[in-house]
Parts: sequence; C-alpha cells; structure tokens
Amino acid sequence: MAISIPTGRGIYLVGLAGKIEAEGATIILPIKLEHQGGLERIALLCRIEWAGDESASDQGERMIELVASLIERDFERVREQALKSIRNDKRLFELHIDPTSAGTT
Repeated sequence: MAISIPTGRGIYLVGLAGKIEAEGATIILPIKLEHQGGLERIALLCRIEWAGDESASDQGERMIELVASLIERDFERVREQALKSIRNDKRLFELHIDPTSAGTT
C-alpha cells in the first residue's frame, strides 16, 4: 500500500520498501518515497518507538499513514537528509519517530 502526499516537488508516494522488523519496543520500517512521475526514488528507515499492544505486522498500514503524515509536514528536510546520507555516508537515513509526541528527529 502506498499513500500519496503533496509536496512542493509534486506528488510523492510513500510505501514500504521491505519487511517490517522489530527490535524490542522499536519498529523499523523500510520506507520508499517515489515521485509520482518517476523522477526520483528515495529510500530511508523509520524507527518508531512502539508502545502499542498490537504487533507491528498488524499495524503496518497504520504506521505507514503515521510516517506519511509526518514526512509530508517536513518533506524537504527529510528528503535532503535521506539523499545526503545515501550520497555521503553510503547508508540509509534513519528517521526517528515518537508517536506519543508526533514528532521526528
């Protein structure tokens, strides 16, 4: 499932790029951002501090919606950091999300 978000650069699709993993109370979502016109594809990892009773696999769609709304609010910063991390550090950018504060770092 992919969720479309409007940005200053056009419509981007936010979706899973792999399998959801869990490390204790942290859920790791591999996310892809894809320009609707095919101009750009960006991958990143979202680390979500998850305190919910449900398992991560049961909440995949809900987590993508959460991630998409947060990325939409801060799209340019997330995009630039993800591109810089891939280009300079040769690794995926990790976006840390705390659902209780609805913020990213």
